[in-house]
This record gives sequence, structure tokens and C-alpha cells, in this order.
Amino acid sequence: MELRQLRCFLAAADSLHFGKAALHLGILPAVLGRQIQMLENELRVRLFARSTRQVTLTDAGKKLLPRARQLIADSDEIIRHLRDMANSNPKLLRIGAIDSAASGLIPNLLRDIHADYPELEIIFVEDKTIRLLPQLLNGTLDLAFVRPPERFDRNLHAMTLLQEHPILALPTGHPLAAHDTVPISALADVPMILPNRRVRPHSHDLAVKLFEEAGLSMTVAQEAEEKHTILRMVSAGIGAAIVPRWSATSGEQGVIFRTMALSSNRVTLPLAAMWLGEDQNPLIESVMKVIERNLSIYSANA
Repeated sequence: MELRQLRCFLAAADSLHFGKAALHLGILPAVLGRQIQMLENELRVRLFARSTRQVTLTDAGKKLLPRARQLIADSDEIIRHLRDMANSNPKLLRIGAIDSAASGLIPNLLRDIHADYPELEIIFVEDKTIRLLPQLLNGTLDLAFVRPPERFDRNLHAMTLLQEHPILALPTGHPLAAHDTVPISALADVPMILPNRRVRPHSHDLAVKLFEEAGLSMTVAQEAEEKHTILRMVSAGIGAAIVPRWSATSGEQGVIFRTMALSSNRVTLPLAAMWLGEDQNPLIESVMKVIERNLSIYSANA
């Protein structure tokens, strides 16, 4: 049971309208509904009775409501305490990043930040976009490098930094590994390892789009969430995978990376910096200046 699920439950319980609750939270109604469904599945009870005309709380929902309010109140109190701790240290910056940025952008960025601001203390967290954004909202992170969602909380600010290009990961010894560049058409009968869309929507949709634009039907051998798991499946010979170019720095044994011949250079994965506009850490402006000065260098291998 996650705090995000409880916040979605409380918003829906207060308004008894999924659309209004989603608008209040700044998310899509489908996302809110999925979060509540995940909570119901974990608790093994129905929390809402839904009809075409109204939404009402079930007995289980009514019982959960006061407990959920207390849990969220306790969570908010902890968040306020953590914010106070962070604010008491004016040289502390808490940064989060998805795995791709953690491998490609972050090492060079941290080097440049420390060169300009040697007194700055940085706490770094690596996680997925869907887990980093709530940490921005609750104040446990100051800045995050993520795949920007189509819709996000209105209190968050976003700046797209660069576009990562996809490459093909193949098992060493695969017939296609003999080519420096592989056309998408060559993947027609190749089993593919596909990122799970719930946690990696950009990567999932990009791979599907490439096949659709080529008029191909993808053969999905396996879905997986973690990038390192995907590469290990490739190494084991389960299939090939379309991954961000920075994945080639992973050093995964038994995997070889090849450029893909694409009809459009616009088929990319966006990487954005996001932060909370309210109570912004003043150090964010300093970090963004470092990024702007060096962005062409950071983008060179994306």
C-alpha cells in the first residue's frame, strides 16, 4: 500500500467523483482509477461502489477513510520535518534521477557541480519517474531528472534538457550483431523484451511505435521493469531489446549494442529536469546554470 494510492483514495472519497478528484490531483482519471484499483487489489476489498450515476463508499471504504486520513496526516508531518531539516542546511540539495540519467547525465553533472560549488552537499536517489515525482511533491527531493509525463501536477515545473536516441541490444553471437547498423525490418521475427508500460511508458511506447511505423508486428518474448533485468535477459538469449543509447555504458556481459536505421530522428526519449515551484530550493537555479552551460556536452552521447 503506497501513499500515492491513499491520496487518490482520499481525493475520490472527498469528492465522490473520479474526474473531479483527478483534476484536483493534476492527473488523468485513468491514472487515479488505476491507483485505486491497485489499492483495492492489495486490500482485497472494494472501496467504492460505482454506477453510471454516482460513486459511493462501500463499508470497507468508510472504515478505511479515517485511518487513511491519519496516515496521510502523519506522512505530511514527517515531510514538514524533513523540509525543515533540509532548509536548516542551505548547502544541501537532494537530486533524483531515472536509471538512464543516472548512467549518462548524472556523473558528468555532479563532477561539474562540485567543480563550481565544492561546498555543496548532494544526496542522490535513483528511481523511476512514477516514484520520483511524488518525492518532488512531498518535498523529499528538490530536483529530479525524469521522463516528463504528458500530464503532471500543476505545482511542478519542467524543462526538457535533451532527447535520448534508442539503440538495439542483442545477445553476442546473434546474426544481426554482424551488422553495424540494423534496420527495423530485420527485427520482424526477432523475439523482443519489452519494458513494462506501467513503469516505463516512454520506452514501451517508443519500441511499439518503431514497429508500427515499419508496418511490423512485434513478437514479445518477455516484459520487464528494470533496465538491468532487460539487459540480462538479452544476455541470456531470451530476445533483443530497444534501449536508450546510454545503456551501452552498462558493461553488461553477453550483450552487444547496435545502431538502428530509423526513418526519423524524432523517435527519441525525452529527459527533463523537474522541480517543485513552491518553496523552491535556491540551489536549483545554480544547478540549472551548470546544466545550461554544459548541455551540449551532456547531449553529445545521448
